[in-house]
Amino acid sequence: MRPRRSAGVVVRTLNFTVGRHHRRFATREVSVISRQWRCLAHPDRAEDYVTHLRTETFPGLRKIPGFVDASLLSRPVGTGVEFLVVTRWESLDAIAKFSGADPEAAVVPAKAAAMMIEYDRRARHFEVVE
Repeated sequence: MRPRRSAGVVVRTLNFTVGRHHRRFATREVSVISRQWRCLAHPDRAEDYVTHLRTETFPGLRKIPGFVDASLLSRPVGTGVEFLVVTRWESLDAIAKFSGADPEAAVVPAKAAAMMIEYDRRARHFEVVE
């Protein structure tokens, strides 16, 4: 494919394929659901929170059928360290195995809550499109 020139700018057509976040089980496709939850940790407890997730929360999630994976994002903010915990699941039923009857309820053990300045009481869920 040859690049085109337009007003001195080289324009190239991009060709790429984006993989869909679908899994095949027998003959059905299952969309992945992203669960997102935000908290603000005390600056001197941020590392403790990361350790808590790595040693307690994430290993427990891996045992739940329908759990796909997890990501932890962080950034320093004026009063502490903000975290965004993003987990991916095969279904809302799988999420309910973690959260209980209300899938949007935040799951915050007392030990983790003690590390926080504030945290979301509700999680948000999104269907992964791409």
